[in-house]
Amino acid sequence: CGIGRQDAAVEALRIYDAYQAHYQFNTWQPILVEHQFVVEMEGEPYSARTDLLAVEAGQVVLIDHKTIRRLSSNIGRSYRTDRQMMTGLALARAHGYDVRRVIINALSKEWPEPRFERYDVPISEVAYSRLGQDTRHVLKQMKAVRREYPDPMNRPRNTDSCVRKYGVCGVAGTRVRNRTVGWLPIEHVVAGDEVLGPDGRYH
Repeated sequence: CGIGRQDAAVEALRIYDAYQAHYQFNTWQPILVEHQFVVEMEGEPYSARTDLLAVEAGQVVLIDHKTIRRLSSNIGRSYRTDRQMMTGLALARAHGYDVRRVIINALSKEWPEPRFERYDVPISEVAYSRLGQDTRHVLKQMKAVRREYPDPMNRPRNTDSCVRKYGVCGVAGTRVRNRTVGWLPIEHVVAGDEVLGPDGRYH
């Protein structure tokens, strides 16, 4: 979090000062900042934290702050089916806010000067229309897992991120964080009962 680190403080001030200079005539009028929207779905609390809800040119807009390595014109479109964006939009509307636009407020920590850009996100109507159905399905799966495995420490590993990126496969991985090189695989559960251990052998 940067506490006690002079380099982090210097970097934060560098970006803050550049941001202030770039958007000195900001047109956003804040409504909510870092707000947690919550609704009930399938008997479960379903929530999303919104970075900023604001008014611009008479319209309510939902804004998500992103640090991005390289700014490009395709950034807004790349989030058109993003679950975080769609959930924030849906829950804000469920709480009575007539959100008309979703915006990525992007920054790139480049040297010598940081770069900033704002991108409209053209939310996919098809993906957005399926959000409720897809969410109910996930919540039902979660309930079934809780019933079958009451002990939280003995529940199946969650591979949602892997599946979203690469599709369903016959391997469920377990990883451990290494401070030097990042995530390291320590074992894989292969379809069936075989387990590939750290020594590279099936057990």
